[in-house]
Amino acid sequence: ITSYLRRITSNHVPADKLNSFVRMSDIFEAPSAALRNALDNILKEIPLSLYLFLKLTQRNELQKLKLLFGGFAYYDNVYLLGLAPLSLEELEANKGFVPLATSHDGHKMLFADTRNLLGRGYGNIFAIREVNSVQDGFKLVVYSFGKDITQFLGELSRKKMHKSMELKISYLDWFDTLEFPGSDTVTEGIRIRATGICDPWNHHNGRKVFSYQIRVSNDGRTTTAKLTTRHWVCKDGDHESKVDGPGVIGFYPRVGPNTTDFVYHSCTFQSSKSGSMGGGFAFKEENGNHEIFAKIEPFPLRLPAGASLLEFNSVTDAVRTVSYTHLTLPTIYSV
Repeated sequence: ITSYLRRITSNHVPADKLNSFVRMSDIFEAPSAALRNALDNILKEIPLSLYLFLKLTQRNELQKLKLLFGGFAYYDNVYLLGLAPLSLEELEANKGFVPLATSHDGHKMLFADTRNLLGRGYGNIFAIREVNSVQDGFKLVVYSFGKDITQFLGELSRKKMHKSMELKISYLDWFDTLEFPGSDTVTEGIRIRATGICDPWNHHNGRKVFSYQIRVSNDGRTTTAKLTTRHWVCKDGDHESKVDGPGVIGFYPRVGPNTTDFVYHSCTFQSSKSGSMGGGFAFKEENGNHEIFAKIEPFPLRLPAGASLLEFNSVTDAVRTVSYTHLTLPTIYSV
């Protein structure tokens, strides 16, 4: 889908011929004439890439792509995003905010801003953090990704598939420490890769929640070593804190010639615009007393370029950038 969107939107097609093409080509047949006409009527209001995406995803075979938007998981938070059902009513309501993706439990969604009401570009993708009622309308606090549909899916299409043993399914992993680690360090044959992302939906006491993935691998070791303790140095702006303890999330993985990658997820909190995590894991050789401190080079914890937290007033259409301390609803998970 991403490849197709890039190809068709990169061509300079006259508007009249383009309109004729999207109406006549049977690849864009929608399940109902009313929905097809509604999409045609708003062609001039939304980016071509989003328009074509909405057309494509009305085909039954594409509805089978349940996890088209990938996802990530940490602790009890599992976000696996598939196509959101699209109806004529949703196109005409919500002030131009069109649902694109929904989590498997229906509690988390991604939307597209088809009218640039948030001021971050036509078709900008966002997640709703809070909804508060005001007289004659509502206020939204949203996490804006600063990307349109082609950019979002384009980045996602480069990720690796992750097999969830608990859920018995595979999905495109937003983390992907295999191809896009935030840090990658090898110490005496123990390779540790790490990366972190900001949770678009959650916060903790006015602070951003950063979930991270750690991958511990064998990189040429001929003997086996067992993890004993962890050491973290967490930087939140100018503030630095240290965390030490036994194992990692209750496990003591082994690294050696017959072991597979050990991958785990956890989270931390950030108040400043930019932070990082680094440190290392202590290992001990199983056939001796040799100890190894496997370093973890610091990996960044910051919002992606273009991402921001915004408040939108449906009555006045006013938009302003807000901080995480502005959020009032309690976080929905426990750490």
